[in-house]
Amino acid sequence: MNRGKPKKGNDNSSRRSPDQTYPKKKHKVSATSSEGHEIEIRNKPREAQSGLPAKLKAGTLGRRIKLITNCYPLNIPDGVIYHYDVTVKKNRVSKSCESESSSENSDSEENTTDRDERNPETEIADNEDLTGAANQRKTKKKKYNCLNTKLNRQVIKTMIEAYDVFKDSHPVFDGKSNLYTRHPLDIGEKFKCEVVLGQEAPFHSRNPNKNRMTHFRVVLKPIKTKDSAHGCEISLEPLHAFFEGRTTSAPEEAMMALETVLRNTPCLRLVPVGRSFFYLPHPDYIHPLGGGKEIWYGYRQSIRLGQWKPMVNLDTTATAFYKRRPLLQYIAETLETSVEGLNHMGAVDARSLNRMSRELKNLKIEVTHLRGYRRPYRIQEDLTVEGANRTTFEKEDENGRRIRMTVAEYFARTYQRLRFPHLPCIQIKCKVTSAEGETSRMIFLPVEVCEIVEQHCNKELTPKEVTEMIKFTAKPPSRRFEEIEGVFRNADFKNDEYLKEFEMEVLPQPMRVEARVLDPPSLRYDQENKVKPNNGVWNMIGQKYFGKACVKSWVLLSFADSKIIKLGVLEKFAECLKDMANTQGIQMGKHKYLHQVKTSSCSKQDAQNILVEMKNKYGTDLIVIVLQSNKAKNKTIYNAIKRVAETTGVGIITQCMKADNVIKCMTPKNPKYKFDASFISNLCLKINTKMGGVNHLLTPGETPVILRDEPVIVIGADVNHPGPTDARNPKPSLAAVVATLNSNASRYAVTLSSQINAKENKQVEEIIRGLKDMVVSLLKEFYIHTRQKPQKIIFYRDGVSDGQFKEVQKEEIKSIREACESLPGDYRPGITYIIVQKRHHFKSKPVDERDGAGPMKNVPPGSVIDTTVTHPLNADFFLYGHLGIKGTSRPGYYTVAADDNEFTADQLEKLTYFLCYAYARCTRSISLPAPVQYAHLAAYRARLHLMSREEEGHNQGLPRALEIDPSLKDSMYFI
Repeated sequence: MNRGKPKKGNDNSSRRSPDQTYPKKKHKVSATSSEGHEIEIRNKPREAQSGLPAKLKAGTLGRRIKLITNCYPLNIPDGVIYHYDVTVKKNRVSKSCESESSSENSDSEENTTDRDERNPETEIADNEDLTGAANQRKTKKKKYNCLNTKLNRQVIKTMIEAYDVFKDSHPVFDGKSNLYTRHPLDIGEKFKCEVVLGQEAPFHSRNPNKNRMTHFRVVLKPIKTKDSAHGCEISLEPLHAFFEGRTTSAPEEAMMALETVLRNTPCLRLVPVGRSFFYLPHPDYIHPLGGGKEIWYGYRQSIRLGQWKPMVNLDTTATAFYKRRPLLQYIAETLETSVEGLNHMGAVDARSLNRMSRELKNLKIEVTHLRGYRRPYRIQEDLTVEGANRTTFEKEDENGRRIRMTVAEYFARTYQRLRFPHLPCIQIKCKVTSAEGETSRMIFLPVEVCEIVEQHCNKELTPKEVTEMIKFTAKPPSRRFEEIEGVFRNADFKNDEYLKEFEMEVLPQPMRVEARVLDPPSLRYDQENKVKPNNGVWNMIGQKYFGKACVKSWVLLSFADSKIIKLGVLEKFAECLKDMANTQGIQMGKHKYLHQVKTSSCSKQDAQNILVEMKNKYGTDLIVIVLQSNKAKNKTIYNAIKRVAETTGVGIITQCMKADNVIKCMTPKNPKYKFDASFISNLCLKINTKMGGVNHLLTPGETPVILRDEPVIVIGADVNHPGPTDARNPKPSLAAVVATLNSNASRYAVTLSSQINAKENKQVEEIIRGLKDMVVSLLKEFYIHTRQKPQKIIFYRDGVSDGQFKEVQKEEIKSIREACESLPGDYRPGITYIIVQKRHHFKSKPVDERDGAGPMKNVPPGSVIDTTVTHPLNADFFLYGHLGIKGTSRPGYYTVAADDNEFTADQLEKLTYFLCYAYARCTRSISLPAPVQYAHLAAYRARLHLMSREEEGHNQGLPRALEIDPSLKDSMYFI
């Protein structure tokens, strides 16, 4: 075997001999249904894997409708796949170039200081002297792990094309460290080679340095497995056995290998982000989002385990990308000015500096002042406090003396005079390896010599950007499925050389399923009045709330500009709010006080003082607050109001709204009405609930049997994690657990906790570490309100991804059991633990559009799917809880992870659907059960409390930040 030479001739030595060829037969045990669809026959039930409850017998309730899904059947091969470990290291550059340092962050290769000794401008541009590291010029060749998947793929692709060992083979690579082949490679214990990338090296997107040649060292090793002839085989027989009912677990290694095969072609041709792939936008079809972002369209694919066979889940998707442009433009937009306006603003104040640092964190940039070379970096540090004209460093002059100069002076001497010397510099921290060892140094880059490169935006979009995104991407089911069919055609699975190599086949017909549409619950209001929802929506005109709140004293405050919303409009709004509240049953008199706050001089502290004054002076139990619309300062004041009202001892309910909404509702389109009733009616829904009222009930006697037979507590839990930009300044994850306090699921108690994620673990931790104490607290609250101990606990857990499933299920169910056992009286209620997932890409539409609901013809609310596209072993189901108003509806996906109570599928599905109607904030069903949505709201409110405390420089511990005022303990303040 000629391992170290380029490919020549036609050498089949690396291929399998004829007698080792795998049979082409696909495993299949099937029959044909009455509808003409092929289905698998299973003769006996199996227990689920990982200790989960066995799959339930499919439910029977509801009328039946037929749906088309976005899942395509996948035929998989027999035999084995060969698995190899790949290590890619940057070895050296060309003779004139040596690697001086590696990136500080291991998942980025940009922040390197490769230096061309022949080109003094390259050396200076890399800020050798700007950091005072004049004595670090004697460098060693340094190797570092290259973890950039795009670069890794280019290296491996070049290697496969260059060496005979891969002749006539089509290996697939996951971009990190796993390579798979259909036939064994003749490499023995190890294969080593060197790969040279020149101009095509994807270090930067444009204008690469044509003279740079980068060398990589690749090591390939078989991954040892037991009972394997070649030491690296992954058998596919266990996967076939899984679908044929002969085993109870799907082999993860085999699934990962098949997933890598399916992803290989789009990873090479498109822009991969997670499990999605995006097309480069065509110049004629660019959709700007604002803020220097634009929409990129693509698709997402993954292999799912269907009930009878594996499936490929295909869905269209869109995301925000930063477009390439000068960094100055982005900064100007951030500071709400023009580029030229930056010249007139003087030195950047602390608030603007913090805002700029926050917006720029983690962005990839390139410098533009070097001749023929756009060096890439990633911004990971805060900006310099001073501008380039005041930021100094030490430098060696021509005589070897150390002198100090500013960054602006250096650029004026070496390149060109800066136009914006007063603006701060980008700081880039680099590790430098020299004869004396490894040290760190800081590079300073004036913002005007930097350019943002095209890159995925992983920061939270603004409300305006979200609106634009929905506007461009929300499509009815018929249109969405047309686009999915287009994705399938463009993917061209039939002619994919890698799928052919591994004998995988994606069938062209999407899977069809039979769903059942459950009847909605009837809802009870005052005086025994009942309302029956239609397609998840109902109207409470002429109805009064079931439980009516009493507002003894209230005031109206406006933080909006008095030029935008006049005092007379506020007076009129206050009167209309009072009238609507009394019409719907709330006992609410005339407001005690109305005040317009001067926003130009109002600080967070002023806002806090006003709340305290209203509480003390007027005995207020409700403050209605009008806030300025779409202003950054508005968010800060909102956070401060909620924190002060709910956590600092003030203990008062607040109801906030935007000024724009007040103005719109007081100027209705129909002149015969004096105000828009819908907006004020929705406000009253929230006010009544916050003040202790109950808007409506699931009609007693018609509620699911689960809730009627004996005391049952329904719990919802969610964890709010810090955003991706907080990685270098760790912030806690905040957990909220809410629980019903009655049999009608209309009143809830809430507990909060925080947990700091381990520094060594880049992934946030989903497990709720304080769950035992939280459940104990909620069980006690239930007993206080009902004088009964719940005999059953039904626990809905939101926010758990597939990768976290097993660990969360194991730890949290254990915590719930320990909570029960810690209470007196040998307390051991039955526990049903259900994991709720919404961030999946399963979609469906009615086969017959006449079965669709609403103007979009979406799948009707109450539709449940528990066959065909569900898991082969686990007790799981999809449920559409709401009517999709825009776009294509997405169901909730529910997996039963524990069930001491041995509920049937019909019981769990009906309970879950009915709880979608128990939400107090609107007169329509929602997509998930109310306890889950309340937990989400409570966790998010805790995040706002913490943000406000940090903004004000409070250093009290986390428990204090999450401590809700005792007077609000029994209120649903968070909705």
